[in-house]
Amino acid sequence: MPRNELTPESRKELSRRLLAAKKRSGVKNLTKAANLYGVDPATAFRALHGVSSPSAATIVAMADMFNTTPGKLLDGLEVK
Repeated sequence: MPRNELTPESRKELSRRLLAAKKRSGVKNLTKAANLYGVDPATAFRALHGVSSPSAATIVAMADMFNTTPGKLLDGLEVK
């Protein structure tokens, strides 16, 4: 079954939201935070910078990591 991916525009918007949430949360070391929340640091970096569409599990973990909700991160984004 094919995996739904965000459109390029939505991937950029998710990146913007993740970066803003990271800043608000005070997380300074992405590698340490990602390891603490069970996310591969490279996967977290790619999601944070809009390089790839993260999985649902990664979005949930990153939302927890940055003290926000998956809904706030994903609201209004489109998949292709």
